[in-house]
Amino acid sequence: MNDQQELPETQNEARGILKKMQMLDTVMLTEMWSIILVRCNETSKSLQSASFRLDVALKLVDSLTTFVKNQRDKFEMYETTSKQIYPDFEYKTNTTRSRQSSSRLTFFDGATEDIQFQGREKFRTEVYIPIIDTLIATTFEGLRSTTEFVRIFTKFYVNDVNEKELLVECGHFKHYLFQMLGDHIPIYDMYNLLKSNNLVEMFSNVEIAFRIFLSLMVTNASGERSFSKLKLNKNELRNSMCQERLKCLSLMSIENDLLQEIDFNDVIEDFALQKSRRKPV
Repeated sequence: MNDQQELPETQNEARGILKKMQMLDTVMLTEMWSIILVRCNETSKSLQSASFRLDVALKLVDSLTTFVKNQRDKFEMYETTSKQIYPDFEYKTNTTRSRQSSSRLTFFDGATEDIQFQGREKFRTEVYIPIIDTLIATTFEGLRSTTEFVRIFTKFYVNDVNEKELLVECGHFKHYLFQMLGDHIPIYDMYNLLKSNNLVEMFSNVEIAFRIFLSLMVTNASGERSFSKLKLNKNELRNSMCQERLKCLSLMSIENDLLQEIDFNDVIEDFALQKSRRKPV
């Protein structure tokens, strides 16, 4: 079979993609995203663990936020690495002609200084840093005040805690912790300190908030997996399946890892003995 000539539009599109891939800008962005996305993916997989505590998860997310923020200062590192791999590649603005502003626009207002970055500085200030800042602003939420957190928490658990009392208790408990242990105390240690010193009645709302916080799941990934398995088990070809069978198949599919470790030989033998019939003489 002979190779057919591609259409001119396809050839032009391929040349344009190749030209973009041979720019230093593209190589640096590829290096940057490969590192950031790997860290985000590893963090996401850790947060989906059923045994992961919420306080540990919060610290992990904070550390990931700090890691992404530090990438703003790693521009020179990515540039050096990219140039070592592709020493002949240049920035996009170094290979294209810059646009000149029309003199008619400044005729009445007078001439103004027009600072235009080129090459390295243009890519750094207009592409690299805005990407990092936008990623932090849109992906990682900013810290809120204690009052706002308490207001949101008590609005959801209105039957469990009192907003005004919880605010006062938080203020008092903060100074108590500082006197006992200092700053940067894990929330699990705070709860143990509260229980071991018999301060539950004194900080009753704080104790309830601790129990709710420590029992919360980090993510809803387990529930989403269950719904995904349910969709795989019951499709258009299995509409007549009864509820009991669907429940058993879904459970077997969800706990597939445990199911693979079970030895069914004894179960099969027991089943065979129950169903076996003695041959008449």
